[in-house]
Amino acid sequence: MANRPIPTFVEPPDGGWGWMVVFASFSCSVIVDGIIFSSGIFLMEFSITFDESKGRTAWIGSLLAGFYLLAGPVVSALANTFGCRPVTIAGSILSSIAFILCFFAKTLLHICLCFGIVGGIGFGFIYLPAIVTVGYYFETKRAFATGIAVCGSGVGAFIMPPIVNYLNETYGWRGCLLLLSSIIMHCCVFGSLFRPLVPNEDNSSESKEDIPNFDKFSKRQSSKSSFKLRAPYLLNIRLKRSSDGRATSLSFTPDNRDLSRRRHSSAFPPRREDFMRPFDRQDVLFSASVMRLREYRSQSDLEQFHKSITRIPEACDATSSTVMTDTFRQLLDTSLLKSPTFLVLAISGFLTLAGFFIPFVYIVDRAVLIGISPQDATFLLSVIGITNTVARVFCGWISDKPQVSSLIINNCALTIGGLATALSPFLNTYTHLVIYGAIFGFSIACFAALRSVITVELLGLEKLTNAFGLILLFQGVATMVGSPIAGWFFDVTGSYDTSFYIAGSVIAVSGLMCFFLPCIARWEKARNNC
Repeated sequence: MANRPIPTFVEPPDGGWGWMVVFASFSCSVIVDGIIFSSGIFLMEFSITFDESKGRTAWIGSLLAGFYLLAGPVVSALANTFGCRPVTIAGSILSSIAFILCFFAKTLLHICLCFGIVGGIGFGFIYLPAIVTVGYYFETKRAFATGIAVCGSGVGAFIMPPIVNYLNETYGWRGCLLLLSSIIMHCCVFGSLFRPLVPNEDNSSESKEDIPNFDKFSKRQSSKSSFKLRAPYLLNIRLKRSSDGRATSLSFTPDNRDLSRRRHSSAFPPRREDFMRPFDRQDVLFSASVMRLREYRSQSDLEQFHKSITRIPEACDATSSTVMTDTFRQLLDTSLLKSPTFLVLAISGFLTLAGFFIPFVYIVDRAVLIGISPQDATFLLSVIGITNTVARVFCGWISDKPQVSSLIINNCALTIGGLATALSPFLNTYTHLVIYGAIFGFSIACFAALRSVITVELLGLEKLTNAFGLILLFQGVATMVGSPIAGWFFDVTGSYDTSFYIAGSVIAVSGLMCFFLPCIARWEKARNNC
């Protein structure tokens, strides 16, 4: 059996099964982000059980959120090599087992290792494929689809804190974690819905109009039995001849730079997975509509756009190890650290995440300390989740409007949210804290939803994947150190006031410093063009 023609890309369906993918991604975000944002509920329980200070106990939640982000580059490489479905399922099983092992914890270190590190890595295995798969299934409707999917984070922050609080009060923290492990296992079901896109066999072959000098090529006589000609899709064209020199057949086989050699044999037809590597597309992490991209507007049709944003792997033999290594190298290319624009963006992200989780971890405990009931205090997290959801819908809508600056919205949101956090120690009534929670939830949602759009506007689409990988490292480290430092200040002062002052200040600074980014980007571009 001759090798069948092979497509080089699969056009996103912009619907169909893609809506099931959106539902699955939404559900995974509800569970994963909902549990992460609810981790502060366990703070007092862990502190009492293990007789530890707030600063040391805070490492549990910070490790969970930190490794959730730090795992990003590794998860990306695995998803690009083995697919999003198996990685999501593996992450669900890993996190579920980690939470079960917490039931037997006798020390704080045990909880930090299982709940924080292993659980965080497992959550990272779930989160990233859920986001990437939506971007791979949608193109012109991507902003709307991604907006729905990421709303799961806000919905999770709304519904999970009351659930976690109820389970904690009813069954204790050990029983609560056992029940949460069963909830996490549902992500296996949702992950199974992330099936890879299926190439369209009807449109898989190259037309002869796509082959340069096809007529001359087919008529040319040669003493050799076959020879190669490079085609636009990086296929090898073989013209087989009989003994008298006449052409007998024309066949197409994949070029070694794009596809694996091991599948060229007729006994082993090419796998469909070989063409479904998400990170070979430069726009897979872009959360807004592709109509906002310069690469899309400059092309005459969708097919040309696909060609322009497809990155050809450097590896000559696309085995699993080389694909993984190539993806990892792409994500963690340190040459981007030489860009002043990127450094400002990365430092801003570091400062934002240093203060990001402090309200989530400590607002419940702080509210209880000023006399608010545990149930009402827990609802403050739900308030953050409500406005977080609204803001994500708003950002999805606004990101479809090229005339609106996503950077300005992000900067204003972070500045306002940071100032509100810094002033929150002066708010000692429940109503005031509800208002603060609403402002904070809206501001951090703008940061999360618009980050990829801002990165493309400042650095270009070709740098998005690289910037994404490095920024995850910056943000992961910031997340791990922010909450323990805030807890240490409580241990020293006996109050959360200083913790919220510092958290609000760094968030506000992260927004203010980004107002200068357009000037820095123009200066850098002019310098590079000299």
